[in-house]
Amino acid sequence: MSSTREDLPDRLKPHVIMRELNEPVRALSGPFWLGEAIVDSDLVFRWTPSPALVFDGTYSQAALKLDGSSDWVLRSDNPDFEVSVLLTSVINGPAGPRVQGVVNRPVSLGESPLHAIRFCLANFPSYIGAGVRYEREGSRGTMSGRLQVVSELGECILDPIPEARELGKAATRDAGWVVTHVGEWRPAGGQMTVLEAQEALHMLHLWFGFLRGAWAGPLFPQGLLREEVMWREFGAWDLDESRSVSTWMPQRALLDLSDLFAGYVRRWTDAAWKQPLMYSIHWLVEANSPSVGLEPTIVLSQVALEMLAWVLLVETEELHSRSDFRRLSAAGRMRILLQHIGVPTALPDYMGRLPSLVQGDAFDGPGVIARVRNALVHASEDNRAVTAALDGPTLFECSQLSLQYVDLAILAACGHTGYYARRAWRGWKGDDEVPVPWAATG
Repeated sequence: MSSTREDLPDRLKPHVIMRELNEPVRALSGPFWLGEAIVDSDLVFRWTPSPALVFDGTYSQAALKLDGSSDWVLRSDNPDFEVSVLLTSVINGPAGPRVQGVVNRPVSLGESPLHAIRFCLANFPSYIGAGVRYEREGSRGTMSGRLQVVSELGECILDPIPEARELGKAATRDAGWVVTHVGEWRPAGGQMTVLEAQEALHMLHLWFGFLRGAWAGPLFPQGLLREEVMWREFGAWDLDESRSVSTWMPQRALLDLSDLFAGYVRRWTDAAWKQPLMYSIHWLVEANSPSVGLEPTIVLSQVALEMLAWVLLVETEELHSRSDFRRLSAAGRMRILLQHIGVPTALPDYMGRLPSLVQGDAFDGPGVIARVRNALVHASEDNRAVTAALDGPTLFECSQLSLQYVDLAILAACGHTGYYARRAWRGWKGDDEVPVPWAATG
């Protein structure tokens, strides 16, 4: 039986709504003490040219000198905090000094216990999720946008912000930031401390970075005790790519990440896996950035694949001894990883330029990636000849295949059994989204 609007849950209420790209978001209202005088300014989160918490206002002291050796502290009694800052500009005019500055570290305000964390994501891609209802400017509607996942540590809910829909579309075309989603983290135990909240936000930062293929947040977190805000944090969050980027995350098939998130959290809480999981996602996000060249993408992807092969096959499942694994070539290490998780190693037929790189041990995907990577890193005469012969489209296909292998290796390690989007697909849009290979064959 189909659901009616009344059957659907209400959307999460957003606490940040932007009206234009790169619109600064006020974090804290001033004025504040700066040294022994007062600066009449709010603390504002800016998006460009780099994310930062900044202030810009008049200064009550008669004159102020910009001295790089001075240690400046911004402080307030309500709310009670103090934080070191860097002064970036001082203009001494007839009306008195005007001072600009940047906060050097995160500002954390409030206390425990907390029942939930509310947060935002920026420039997160659209997807098809479960239904929710919403009211907007007097009108009512529904949207298929809820992403809800559960793990042994807690539950995460994510909803799009319909007020930002058009800005979100603009952000895919133009370089600009907009808050597109609001989320909530609810711990399994019912409550958490501020330190536990910060650890959960770190975990979610990697999670959403893996989904988007670039950093998206969490931003503007608020710790809730029931519905009352008990804790807030502001800082220069890691947001290094505003443009649309490629991702494995399906955007046309119904998104079901239940198994994936549960497996991700299991790996996160496993001492042997937490650091490799963090590194592999960091390298994937870095390699996936449009501002990174194709050559570094291939190198970083191979590093991630070899690390994941070691942790999964040597340390976790003990299928290979340390000595045997070390004797394998780079292609061999990637090959046994992919074969173990059920990913075909043959060159995809839609990547038609890669067969030109087949030679010797480079007879399949891992072999071609290792051959190109070795040619890039080891600059012998023969290797320089290989790189000189590489054209842009061939190098692009090699980079996308290496990224796809990293996508699939992380998905397999975390137990994903749903769909993924194939990279560098040239067919009908939507046909790129297929079941993961181990689910399709198993």
